[in-house]
Parts: sequence; C-alpha cells; structure tokens
Amino acid sequence: MILSDLEPPQPNQLTSAQESSICVVHLDHIRSETKYFKTLKSWSRELSIRVRVISAGIHFIYVILAGCSDNLHELLRRWRTSLIDVDTSGRPCKERLMSILCHLRMDDNQLSDRFNRKSITNLRQSLCSIVGVSGIELVHCGLKDIASHFIKDGLTDMFEQRSMSDKRKRLDADRDLWTVALEERDRNTEDREKSQALQGVVDGDTTLFFVGSQNAGKTTLILQFLEREEPSKPTTGLDYTYGRKSKGAKMEKDVTHMWELGGGTSLSKLIEIPITAASIDNLSVILVLDLSKPEELWITLEVALKQVTQCVNQVVSELKSSHPQLAQKLKQRRWKKFGEDHPDKDLLDPLPVPLLIVGTKYDIFQDFDSEKKKMVCKTLRFVSHINGASLQFYSSKSDALVNKVRQLLSHLAHGAAASHTMSMDYTKPLTVPAGSDALGQIGVPSLSSGELGKINARVPLELWKQAYGGFFPQVSVKSDKFEDPCKDPKYVEPAVDSMRAQKEEDLERYRKEREKKARDLARQQGQMVSSKT
Repeated sequence: MILSDLEPPQPNQLTSAQESSICVVHLDHIRSETKYFKTLKSWSRELSIRVRVISAGIHFIYVILAGCSDNLHELLRRWRTSLIDVDTSGRPCKERLMSILCHLRMDDNQLSDRFNRKSITNLRQSLCSIVGVSGIELVHCGLKDIASHFIKDGLTDMFEQRSMSDKRKRLDADRDLWTVALEERDRNTEDREKSQALQGVVDGDTTLFFVGSQNAGKTTLILQFLEREEPSKPTTGLDYTYGRKSKGAKMEKDVTHMWELGGGTSLSKLIEIPITAASIDNLSVILVLDLSKPEELWITLEVALKQVTQCVNQVVSELKSSHPQLAQKLKQRRWKKFGEDHPDKDLLDPLPVPLLIVGTKYDIFQDFDSEKKKMVCKTLRFVSHINGASLQFYSSKSDALVNKVRQLLSHLAHGAAASHTMSMDYTKPLTVPAGSDALGQIGVPSLSSGELGKINARVPLELWKQAYGGFFPQVSVKSDKFEDPCKDPKYVEPAVDSMRAQKEEDLERYRKEREKKARDLARQQGQMVSSKT
C-alpha cells in the first residue's frame, strides 16, 4: 500500500543538516483506517515524505518512511502527539503503541548511531517470518535502499534457508505481497494454533472458576466482589462474567474472567470449558460449600474436588509435551506455599492451581450445636490442608466476612496483597491461609468407642470421611430440574416464540396422525388374522 509516492530528496542536494533517512515503524493496530491513513497521507505530502505500508493482519502493520531527516522527525512528532486514531468508544486518541524498529541514513554505509546492526536484523526477521518479504521482494516494492542494506550487511542467510521452489514462487511476477502473506500464514498455521492455545497466558488475564453446592450463594459472592448491586438469580448451567480493574498510571486494566457452574455437581462435563491450557497458568478455583447443610457437604466436597483435580491434571499432562516449561512451573508452584521443611509434606497432594474453599451461610451455621460446628470445622481444615487450599467462612449478611472474601478474591484475580490473619477457633468464622495449617494442630476426628470399632480406613482421608459420615449421615444431592429457558419471561421474543409454538402444534398433530395410522394398521392386521382362522 502506497500512501505517498513522493521521492525523497537526493543526497547530493542536501546539507549535513538535511540528510535523507529511512525509518521503519511497527503499529499494534489501527481502528479507523480511513481517518488514520488520511492524516498520515496529508503529513507525508506536506513534508515530502515517502510512505509505504506493509500489512499482514491486525497486529502486523509496518510503515516505512523515507525523506529528509528533519521532516521525518517532524512527522514522527506529529504521529505521537496528534489524535490520529479512535479508541474502543469511538473517541479520538493518540498513537501510544507505535514502536520504531530501525532508523537508517541513506548517505552512509554504517547504520545510524541511534540504532545498531541488531535492529535491522530484527526488522528483516520480522518481515520475513510474518509477511514473507525477502530482499528481492523489497526491491519489487520499491524499497531499494532497505534491500541494499540487507545485502550490504550480509544479512541474507535467512533467505537461503528457503527451498529453491519457494524462491521460484517469490520471483513469480503474478504473485503480489498479499499472496505471499497468505501462503506464509498457511505454512505457520500449526505454530499459530499453539500460540493461540496459550493466548490467555500471554495476555495475563486471570480466571476464577466458582463451583460447589447448589444454592450456596456463588452468584451473590461474585456480585459482591464486583460491587454490583443487583438481585442474584439461579444459575442455569455455566455462567460467565468478567471484571476489570485499572492499574498503574497508564490506566491499563486487569481483566478477570469469572465462570460459575450452577446445579451443584450435576454438570461436571462443563468444567472443561473454563479449565484449559489457555487459562491454567492464571486459573484459581473457588469451591463454595453450604455450611447450613452438613448432611450434603461431604458429597459435594468430594465430587467437586475429584472433578476439578482430574480436569486440571489432564491439562497439565497435555502441557508436558506441548509446553514443558509451563508444566514444570505449575509443578513447582504447588509446593511453594508449604516450603521444603513442612512436617506434613509426605501426606499432602496440593492442586497445581490456587484453591479457595468458602463456607457460606455462616449466619445460620453459627447457631449450630457446639460439637457439630467442631466436627465441620475440623473436617474442612483437614481437607483444605491436604489439597493446599485456603479456607474462609462467609456470610453475605456480615460486612466483615464479605470484606475478607473480597480481599482473597482480589489477591487471586489482581495480585493484591494477601491477608495474613488467621482464625482457627471453631466458635468463630474460620480464616486459614493455604500452607499455614498442620495435621498436628487439626488433630484427629472425634469418635465414640462404638464408632471406633467400625472404622476400617487405611488412609487419613478415608478416616475423616467415615468419621464425618457417622456424625452427619450423608444424603444424595438432588439437583433441581432446571426450568425450560424457553419459557423464562426474561428471554421472551414474540416472533421466535410464536414460530416455536406453531412448530410444536405441527409436531403434536403429526404425532397424533402417526399414532392413528399405527392403530388402524394394527386393527387391519387383526381382522386379516381372524378372517383366516
């Protein structure tokens, strides 16, 4: 693409203060191409600067400038300080993501003092790997000076790595730069898919996955964390929302993706959606348990932990072959919270990602019998400890507990400072950070002499399961049948609903006709059999 075909001044016509230069600029993106290129073309004509654009996608935009050095500096100054583009809201904005790859003087065999040989090498590698541009093609584009630098500095090794067939293709006069770019894109499809698989990791977005007891208050928890004052509604299936928080003086925003699995543990297959290779490096799991229903607590806790652990371990196993460094990082991180000298290390099996267990409805739980509270608290401490999880009790009616949970979620989502306060007294809301507890402090489950004779557990987890089940006989968790979303008033669409009703009537009419034909056929066959006899 040529914005201005003006030839730069010849070197012999320039004074020392007016030497001619070439500058290559990389742009991250352009939202309003019409406004952007119109402004750039106007400046290039006014300042006698020759401008060419090479583009191979949204984030691969290169602008090559040639002309008088003073005029070139003036154009770059305007470029950085003027409202040349628009932001996501459509408001005029400055170019803040422009980077200068190299700056060359046309009348000197050496590169500019401001830029070294590595800069032009990086430019060559960027253009060749992304766009498929060789020295020959740069000459074809009219960029003879840059091509001469490529050849003059002996930076043509990379071009020789291409096969002879590729060279013959590039020399084909019928193929333009866009064809070359498309072919290069097709050749690198596999590598690009791998990089896209970890795009969430590269971008630094965090993911919070909420799972646990049905009607335990997961949606309320999310709304309070996001400081949204709106009534919570039962979650159908897997729900998604996000939150953003400004950071630093540049007003950049941290983005947190929040997934909530409704229906208790009945929709376990949906866990694979939020737990992926793209999210696992910045993933945190929040297991929400209803303290007011201890007779369902262990089943929900056991099933949810098993499902999450299996999914996480499967992703980590796949990363060992595709991204071994990330897999090793996750393996090391799982033990970081405990340290090398923790006395319980041989008995622990922490999750590779941060895990937070939240016990909700503490306002109801606090009125339970003392022994019941003690059993629930010790059991949750034990399970949290062996899985490397933090434990926090919560009530939406207590501002203090809401603030504690919000601080924990901010730490997981935005890297805010973590709270070091602890509370292990079962008569008060529990606050136990990951790695701060110990089996010696938790103790053993309370068992009567009669129950002790029935225990046949071989591992500590099985011991706690049988002890808790003896104290609170567990009942199977029955998930509520979700109402048909098509009949939900908030999803009403008259045109679609009327067409659906018509189709349902047609289907019912067809079903009745088929049943009538089946009955008539059966009657006829019966009459034929009776007449033969």
